[in-house]
Formats: sequence, C-alpha cells, structure tokens
Amino acid sequence: MSQTDCFCIDCVKWGCDLQSEHERYITEEAYGGCPVIIRDYPKEIKAFYMRQNDDGKTVAAMDMLVPRWVIPQKVIDVYCCWRKGLYGTNMNGITWVVNPESYVGELIGGSQREERLEYLETRLDDLKLDKDTYWWYLDLRRYGSVPHAGFGLGFERLVQFATGIENIRDTIPFPRTPGSAEF
Repeated sequence: MSQTDCFCIDCVKWGCDLQSEHERYITEEAYGGCPVIIRDYPKEIKAFYMRQNDDGKTVAAMDMLVPRWVIPQKVIDVYCCWRKGLYGTNMNGITWVVNPESYVGELIGGSQREERLEYLETRLDDLKLDKDTYWWYLDLRRYGSVPHAGFGLGFERLVQFATGIENIRDTIPFPRTPGSAEF
C-alpha cells in the first residue's frame, strides 16, 4: 500500500506484511488501546529459519504490538497535564491519555526456530538461497537439535513507549553527532 492510498482494514490481504497503519488500527481501534500479540505469520514474509506450522502456510512467529504512548489518567492528574494529548477509555474502563505523535508499533518480535533439517533445506530451495552459503546453519541441525525459540525486545522502542518520546532517534543512549563514533 502506498502512502497515497487511503487506509482501510479491508486492504489487508493474506500473505502481505502489516504496515504501521494496520498495526495502529489493530491496537488502537480494534482492541481499544491495548497491546496485542499477533502470531502465526504467513511463511512467505518471514525468514527461512522460522519453524513451519503443520498447515504448511504459516510459521511459529509472533509480534507484540503496542498502541501509541499511553499512561493512566490518574498519573496525569498527579503530575499535571504537561503534554497535549487525546483522552479515551480502553476496554477495561480505564481512562488514558495518548500522545498522538508517538507511535511505537512492534515492541517484541520472536519465533520458534526450525529444528528439522529437511524443512530447512526445502525452505532454502523455495527461496532460491544457496545451501553452500548456509552450510554452517544446516550443520547445527544435521546432527540433531531440540525445539527452541528466540525473541527480541527493542530497547529504544521500550524507552519510547514508556516515556512518550515522539521520535525513536531521541531514545538512543549515546550522542548522535557527526564524527562522534570512533568505531
């Protein structure tokens, strides 16, 4: 979907990755300002090493999406309203204030890794990736493996979500001036 297209939830089609507009709709409209976990993504849009589900169309992957910066209204009353925001009530009846310029999106992403060698080899073939390049990865599974998974939490996104900082670049914990990175 290009930026000139109008957004509608009906534009989402199977096999397409979700855009930030879709994620915002899911977290802010469909689920009333609550975090949402989306799981079992189409395998075509995910990495080759994600474990294929039994349906053959999806992989065991998940993303935790969070809405725009939200804090309980009670906290706003205590610390006074220092930000111009929007007010609303979520599904649990709690009043929140949100910063409309601050959107985080995916806070945590993770997946189960494929431990079955034959599935990995088939997936590499499907993606037309050279198996010789991935010999070391295939060897990790060639002599047996156990089901295992991994996830990542975006630290800067967590800081942005917790503080309401509008731009994620402002959450990076080191100076971002030209010539300041020695390595």
